[in-house]
Amino acid sequence: MIKRRDELNVTPLTAALTSVLRDLAGTQPKAHAELWARWGAVVGPEMYRRSFPVGLRGTTLIIGVSSSSWLQELSFLKTAMIDRIAEEIGPGVVSEITLVLDPALAAEDAARSPQAPPPPRQAPPLAPELRADLDQIADPELRAALERAIGASQTDDKRR
Repeated sequence: MIKRRDELNVTPLTAALTSVLRDLAGTQPKAHAELWARWGAVVGPEMYRRSFPVGLRGTTLIIGVSSSSWLQELSFLKTAMIDRIAEEIGPGVVSEITLVLDPALAAEDAARSPQAPPPPRQAPPLAPELRADLDQIADPELRAALERAIGASQTDDKRR
């Protein structure tokens, strides 16, 4: 026997999702969405580049940070951040902060600020007798390689 649709005990998908999202977000879903949307205004540009709200469990905000040094820095600023969130979003939205290292954020941070390669070292000028000997070598690649090796050798001698 086939049941009619109105006889089935079916919950519409939108009602189920709304219920699940309401449970995940707690009682203040609008405040939570505002926190994510206004994160830059809450923490400022420097912290915005190195931290991001990962989750919110009740009133505990979980923040992912890009490095252990930023994790330590933000641990000293937890109270100030909670106060700032209360000012920007509203009181009671966040009462505690948990900090975690976020590998994805660390990768973004590293990609954003690549380290410039060190400038090439200038080799000191070659002694005239060495220059004369090098000029007698017919192969240009060999001559250039020997010149680089002699220059590197002279640079290393100066460091000692």
